[in-house]
Amino acid sequence: MLDAPILGIIPAALPPLGLLDLMSANGSLRNSLFTIVGYGATDTLFGVGAPDANEGEGTRRYSTEGFLALNPNLIKLNQNAVFGYGGSSHGDAGGPNFLGTGSGGSSLLVAITIGGDPWGIEQNVAYRLDTPPARAFLGQIVILPWEESRSVCRECRETDSPPHLLKKHPSRLRGVDIDRALL
Repeated sequence: MLDAPILGIIPAALPPLGLLDLMSANGSLRNSLFTIVGYGATDTLFGVGAPDANEGEGTRRYSTEGFLALNPNLIKLNQNAVFGYGGSSHGDAGGPNFLGTGSGGSSLLVAITIGGDPWGIEQNVAYRLDTPPARAFLGQIVILPWEESRSVCRECRETDSPPHLLKKHPSRLRGVDIDRALL
């Protein structure tokens, strides 16, 4: 945390609770792209001795990655150049993973890079920010979006929230425009 507020910037938006689970349930996560940002290495040098994966560290760069896998606290992103993706490498840990790319992308910060494969060519592993543990930590510092709703579901009388929809009414999530849902 900072000693004094930083003025003149707009912080990235955080995801609502369970967003990536909702996207996985309605099938939209499968084709989603992500913009990752970091200051890490740009290349792995091969030659004499062990490969050196620290080439080019220290300059901020960004890249597009595709979805690979979703775990309870992690998201794995495809950074394989064969598919047209770039990716994270040594020195990129702690960097943001935004949902979307280019002019159609968003400032929705859904994960933080924590690791990947040794040479930065296959996958980016990122800690999800839409999970209860992440939100418990972040909630001590910032105001979180889409807190548990106080409304009640008309169909089953339970608290109406993203996890509730995911578990009880997944068909209501098909075709949900995630960007509009965040407004």
